[in-house]
Amino acid sequence: PWLAYKLLSRHQVAAGEGHGGAVAARLSQLFKRVLTPFLDPLPLPAVAQPTSGTPGGAASYRLAMREVQQQLHSQLPPTTVWGFGDGPTGAGYPGPTIETAFGQPVDVTWVNDLRDTSQPGPPLRTEHYFHVDTCPHGATENADARTVVHLHGGHVSEADDGYPEATFPPGQEVTYSYPNSQLPATLWYHDHALGITRLNVQMGLAGFYLLRDPVEQALNLPAGPFEIPLAIQDRSFNTDGSLSYPEMWM
Repeated sequence: PWLAYKLLSRHQVAAGEGHGGAVAARLSQLFKRVLTPFLDPLPLPAVAQPTSGTPGGAASYRLAMREVQQQLHSQLPPTTVWGFGDGPTGAGYPGPTIETAFGQPVDVTWVNDLRDTSQPGPPLRTEHYFHVDTCPHGATENADARTVVHLHGGHVSEADDGYPEATFPPGQEVTYSYPNSQLPATLWYHDHALGITRLNVQMGLAGFYLLRDPVEQALNLPAGPFEIPLAIQDRSFNTDGSLSYPEMWM
């Protein structure tokens, strides 16, 4: 705690807030609650279900980005996150795992259905959940909760790459094609919006994309419930369960 106090003090001075109540409030947030480790069962992401085609093979998917409340630890209140859902309602973080195979093309329609769940309706978002520091290039243009999804490690055409400037606001959608003509790998999809990628991924916009081939399948590796998709991500929380993330870009 002493080291944290010294670091926070220096941070607050740099922000022009001094050593007083702001530091005490921040320390209270950091040290008020300690979560019991290994208390909850390991949460496993769902497997995405296609709208057409064969699960694990050539198929089409429709994944909507939505704002939901999800309890990330049994000793925390529910947290507002942005997840992916493959049904008309609901979503989860991390997003559902897309499973496919070498040479089996996949189309995904990515839908930005982010809504402000703190308001009745709820209405489509017109601003981000987090404060948006407009210093990074592109942040101002994308501050209205724009998104674009990139398949990390995928060999795709430029038009389907989720380029950081190809963002689209809530209420719009785009369809990308993935040929899967590459070596098998554990890939992942995530938001890539210019200037706010860190904010959108911090909110939860990420998921697995597992590309397999006959060679791997012939190895008789652990499968089904014995194959655990494990993502390790760094998150800090306020005592009310909300995500704690610095407002200033660093």
